[in-house]
Amino acid sequence: MKPKTMALSGAASLVAWGYLFLYLNINLGPVDILPNWLGYGMMLRALPALGSAVPAAALLRPLASMLAGWQGLLWVLPILGIPTTGPVVSLLALVFGVVGIYFHFQLLTNLAEAAQQRAFPDEKPLLRLRTVNTLLVTLFALPVAWGNYPTLSLVLGLISVVAGLWICVTLFHLRRHLQRGKKSQAG
Repeated sequence: MKPKTMALSGAASLVAWGYLFLYLNINLGPVDILPNWLGYGMMLRALPALGSAVPAAALLRPLASMLAGWQGLLWVLPILGIPTTGPVVSLLALVFGVVGIYFHFQLLTNLAEAAQQRAFPDEKPLLRLRTVNTLLVTLFALPVAWGNYPTLSLVLGLISVVAGLWICVTLFHLRRHLQRGKKSQAG
């Protein structure tokens, strides 16, 4: 028996929820109760359905798996009392930071392409949000002592959170658009 495939609207929903997990961090002691690894897991689960609409999206699966694993490691180490500092962790953080920048840029590009195929009116804003997100993530990845610039850090951090939440809202809007389109095709 063939497993049921997820609809593109479900994939958009999973990616939106994944971004919420990435952008909202609520900690209880050393434990983030909205872990980033779970957000990447949701995105990974959405990729087959997105890949059905935009084949290039299927190529993101290994990157999503790597990012989920890396974030899982960063999540579990503090729970075990193991520090997440040092030259090896810094080097790995740089490598996974670059992987993450590419992953998010391409994921949002693929979602915008799927949205365009289905006449989603917010396809262009999604591409703009993708670009803003990429610029902010790249800026924060630079080797700058952001603690020396608290006001700038706060402003950029707030812009980053607003952009991230706006991406989520746009993706939930895309999900509704896709669900309406599916219902109209069925009727």
